Amino acid sequence: MALTEEEVLSVGVEATDNNELISLLRPIKKDGFALFMKLKYDLVVKTLNISYQQLCSIIIEHTDQEVIIKDILEIGDCCKEVDHESFAELCDSYKVDNLVFNEPIQCTVVRCYLQKPLDLFHRMKIIASVNKDKNFEVLSGKEISKPIDFNSKHKAEVSAVLEELIEKGRKYIINTERVKNEIIMTAHFEQRKRTFTTISQGKRISTITVSPASKAEAKYDIISNRIQLKCGPNRKIKQYILSTFGQVFFKDNTHFSEQGNQVYKLEKIKADSFSINLDEELLEELESASIIEEIVRFPYGNDWATIHLKSRDVESLLTDLSNDKFDLKSMERVEVTLELRLKRNEDSKSKAVKVTVTSTSKVSYDPQYTPIVNKCLTKWGIQIGEN
Repeated sequence: MALTEEEVLSVGVEATDNNELISLLRPIKKDGFALFMKLKYDLVVKTLNISYQQLCSIIIEHTDQEVIIKDILEIGDCCKEVDHESFAELCDSYKVDNLVFNEPIQCTVVRCYLQKPLDLFHRMKIIASVNKDKNFEVLSGKEISKPIDFNSKHKAEVSAVLEELIEKGRKYIINTERVKNEIIMTAHFEQRKRTFTTISQGKRISTITVSPASKAEAKYDIISNRIQLKCGPNRKIKQYILSTFGQVFFKDNTHFSEQGNQVYKLEKIKADSFSINLDEELLEELESASIIEEIVRFPYGNDWATIHLKSRDVESLLTDLSNDKFDLKSMERVEVTLELRLKRNEDSKSKAVKVTVTSTSKVSYDPQYTPIVNKCLTKWGIQIGEN
């Protein structure tokens, strides 16, 4: 039984005290609130010297107080969750009017919220939140002759196939969109209900029961033929999503295999020949690169032991710690963190980008640095080359 958008995303607000109201205002910031009041109520709010407490007074004294609180809750929640570039791209695709290049995300969200239906606004928020997340498992697909051409039929098939796999009676909501070269799918699955009480000015107001939803996300890059996943510990949901993408787009529910198609391999680091070298191409963008953190797994008696090391150069440290009994340099890596220091330009200081890769093909880094991260990991043999 499908969840409605409101069941998954909306939280009713009946009343609030000023501290709670300020916490709702902060994510949309003063400029976002001022734009909202101007566009919806034709009320000019000068933000230069106004405090959040004064903004609260504007809301409390307004005849539409309850509606305004619900609106800023929706807008603020979106501001906190979305990747700005992805959300702006969707706003452009869905013809949101009067967008301003490089305006704050809060203002872009306000324009979208006031112009588009609430269910569409929710779907855009869900899709744009995926690219903000930095921690995904990455799998490559079987070799294909040409990239797929995503269409509305595919979108309907994703929902239909996933619906067949989900346990009967469990509520869910599924969204699939294409953003540039990525097909992004999000799914929310109902969890156990929770009850809480809202309080204002020391008085009990009401008891609210909500059904939280676990969130699963997938991004398929049609150029590289790779899928990125974030499904939490639920292995069953992860397999549902892999099977769905394989069946809908390739008529093969084994197109993505956890065993044979992992993108990141840490075995390479154990080799004597391994090193983090900066060739001429990388030196154009990087000042330095090093492995600063590792989790190493090795046999100990009848069991396994792990050690977690941090250093400016962990590989060198492992060599020094090795002895006749334990050659730590040659042991299995469970997790590795690299630090890439980008070259400074005229206007800024050098930037350190941390990249964490696990033996289960999960990777975590700031998505805006994807090109240089992929280039480095491929050159050093940690990432398998593009299909």
